[in-house]
Amino acid sequence: MASGFCYFSYPTLYVLLLDLLGLVRYAIFVVSKHLGFLFRRSDAESPTGGITRPVPHTETRPLLSPTSLKARLPVVKFESLVERWAAQEERREHVCVICMRSFEGSHEVRELSNCAHAFHTACLDSWMDEGRWTCPLCRSYLSSS
Repeated sequence: MASGFCYFSYPTLYVLLLDLLGLVRYAIFVVSKHLGFLFRRSDAESPTGGITRPVPHTETRPLLSPTSLKARLPVVKFESLVERWAAQEERREHVCVICMRSFEGSHEVRELSNCAHAFHTACLDSWMDEGRWTCPLCRSYLSSS
Protein backbone atom coordinates (compact mmCIF):
# COMPACT_ATOMS: atom_id res chain seq x y z
CA MET A 1 0.00 0.00 0.00
CA ALA A 2 2.32 2.71 -1.27
CA SER A 3 -0.18 5.28 -2.55
CA GLY A 4 -1.59 6.60 0.73
CA PHE A 5 -5.05 7.08 -0.81
CA CYS A 6 -7.97 5.88 1.23
CA TYR A 7 -11.52 5.84 -0.09
CA PHE A 8 -14.10 6.59 2.59
CA SER A 9 -17.78 7.25 2.11
CA TYR A 10 -20.27 8.81 4.51
CA PRO A 11 -23.76 7.33 4.79
CA THR A 12 -26.33 9.13 2.61
CA LEU A 13 -28.50 10.04 5.60
CA TYR A 14 -25.53 11.75 7.28
CA VAL A 15 -24.77 13.81 4.17
CA LEU A 16 -28.43 14.86 3.84
CA LEU A 17 -28.50 15.89 7.51
CA LEU A 18 -25.40 18.06 7.03
CA ASP A 19 -26.99 19.70 3.96
CA LEU A 20 -30.15 20.42 5.94
CA LEU A 21 -28.16 21.95 8.82
CA GLY A 22 -26.32 24.14 6.32
CA LEU A 23 -29.61 25.39 4.87
CA VAL A 24 -30.98 26.14 8.36
CA ARG A 25 -27.79 28.05 9.21
CA TYR A 26 -28.06 30.08 6.00
CA ALA A 27 -31.74 30.87 6.66
CA ILE A 28 -30.93 32.11 10.17
CA PHE A 29 -28.17 34.30 8.74
CA VAL A 30 -30.45 35.84 6.10
CA VAL A 31 -33.24 36.55 8.61
CA SER A 32 -30.79 38.02 11.14
CA LYS A 33 -29.21 40.27 8.54
CA HIS A 34 -32.62 41.40 7.25
CA LEU A 35 -33.77 42.26 10.78
CA GLY A 36 -30.55 44.16 11.49
CA PHE A 37 -29.10 41.88 14.15
CA LEU A 38 -25.75 41.53 12.41
CA PHE A 39 -23.30 44.41 12.81
CA ARG A 40 -19.70 44.73 11.77
CA ARG A 41 -17.28 45.23 14.65
CA SER A 42 -15.76 48.66 14.81
CA ASP A 43 -11.99 48.99 14.55
CA ALA A 44 -12.23 51.08 17.71
CA GLU A 45 -13.89 48.21 19.57
CA SER A 46 -11.48 46.10 21.53
CA PRO A 47 -11.87 43.33 24.10
CA THR A 48 -10.73 45.69 26.85
CA GLY A 49 -12.53 48.84 25.70
CA GLY A 50 -16.07 49.78 24.82
CA ILE A 51 -17.68 50.57 21.52
CA THR A 52 -17.18 54.21 20.56
CA ARG A 53 -19.80 54.26 17.79
CA PRO A 54 -21.58 51.70 15.63
CA VAL A 55 -20.08 51.08 12.21
CA PRO A 56 -22.67 51.41 9.43
CA HIS A 57 -23.14 48.68 6.88
CA THR A 58 -21.26 49.23 3.64
CA GLU A 59 -24.54 49.26 1.67
CA THR A 60 -25.63 52.53 3.29
CA ARG A 61 -24.13 55.57 1.64
CA PRO A 62 -25.11 59.18 1.19
CA LEU A 63 -27.51 60.03 -1.60
CA LEU A 64 -24.89 62.12 -3.38
CA SER A 65 -23.35 61.65 -6.78
CA PRO A 66 -19.57 61.81 -7.07
CA THR A 67 -19.92 65.17 -8.84
CA SER A 68 -21.99 66.77 -6.08
CA LEU A 69 -19.70 65.32 -3.41
CA LYS A 70 -16.65 66.78 -5.20
CA ALA A 71 -18.39 70.18 -5.27
CA ARG A 72 -18.88 70.02 -1.47
CA LEU A 73 -15.23 69.27 -0.69
CA PRO A 74 -13.02 72.34 -1.01
CA VAL A 75 -9.79 72.34 -3.03
CA VAL A 76 -6.97 74.22 -1.31
CA LYS A 77 -3.22 74.58 -1.70
CA PHE A 78 -1.23 72.17 0.43
CA GLU A 79 0.89 74.96 1.87
CA SER A 80 -2.21 76.42 3.56
CA LEU A 81 -2.53 73.21 5.55
CA VAL A 82 1.14 72.96 6.49
CA GLU A 83 1.01 75.71 9.09
CA ARG A 84 -1.87 74.09 10.92
CA TRP A 85 -0.27 70.66 10.75
CA ALA A 86 3.08 72.02 11.92
CA ALA A 87 1.49 73.10 15.18
CA GLN A 88 0.25 69.56 15.76
CA GLU A 89 3.28 67.59 14.67
CA GLU A 90 6.97 68.28 14.68
CA ARG A 91 8.91 67.36 11.53
CA ARG A 92 6.84 64.67 9.83
CA GLU A 93 6.55 63.95 6.11
CA HIS A 94 2.98 64.00 4.82
CA VAL A 95 2.02 61.41 2.23
CA CYS A 96 -1.16 60.85 0.21
CA VAL A 97 -2.18 57.34 1.26
CA ILE A 98 -3.93 56.71 -2.06
CA CYS A 99 -0.91 57.21 -4.36
CA MET A 100 1.79 57.06 -1.62
CA ARG A 101 3.53 60.20 -2.92
CA SER A 102 4.68 63.07 -0.72
CA PHE A 103 2.76 66.34 -0.74
CA GLU A 104 4.51 69.38 -2.15
CA GLY A 105 3.62 72.99 -1.33
CA SER A 106 2.04 73.67 -4.73
CA HIS A 107 -0.06 70.48 -4.90
CA GLU A 108 -3.83 70.88 -4.81
CA VAL A 109 -5.39 68.71 -2.14
CA ARG A 110 -8.85 68.02 -0.77
CA GLU A 111 -9.25 68.21 2.99
CA LEU A 112 -12.12 66.14 4.35
CA SER A 113 -14.51 67.95 6.65
CA ASN A 114 -15.29 65.00 8.95
CA CYS A 115 -11.77 63.82 9.76
CA ALA A 116 -9.43 66.56 8.44
CA HIS A 117 -7.38 64.08 6.38
CA ALA A 118 -6.06 65.39 3.06
CA PHE A 119 -5.39 63.71 -0.28
CA HIS A 120 -4.33 64.83 -3.75
CA THR A 121 -7.40 66.13 -5.59
CA ALA A 122 -6.98 63.70 -8.50
CA CYS A 123 -6.43 60.76 -6.15
CA LEU A 124 -9.55 61.45 -4.08
CA ASP A 125 -11.60 62.17 -7.21
CA SER A 126 -10.71 58.75 -8.65
CA TRP A 127 -11.47 57.20 -5.23
CA MET A 128 -14.98 58.71 -5.34
CA ASP A 129 -15.46 57.82 -9.02
CA GLU A 130 -15.13 54.16 -7.99
CA GLY A 131 -18.15 54.61 -5.70
CA ARG A 132 -16.28 54.87 -2.43
CA TRP A 133 -17.91 57.17 0.13
CA THR A 134 -15.51 56.92 3.06
CA CYS A 135 -12.09 58.33 3.91
CA PRO A 136 -9.31 56.06 2.58
CA LEU A 137 -7.47 56.43 5.88
CA CYS A 138 -10.05 56.25 8.69
CA ARG A 139 -13.24 55.16 6.85
CA SER A 140 -15.39 58.04 8.15
CA TYR A 141 -17.88 59.42 5.63
CA LEU A 142 -16.42 61.94 3.20
CA SER A 143 -19.21 64.43 3.84
CA SER A 144 -21.26 64.96 6.98
CA SER A 145 -24.54 65.18 5.08
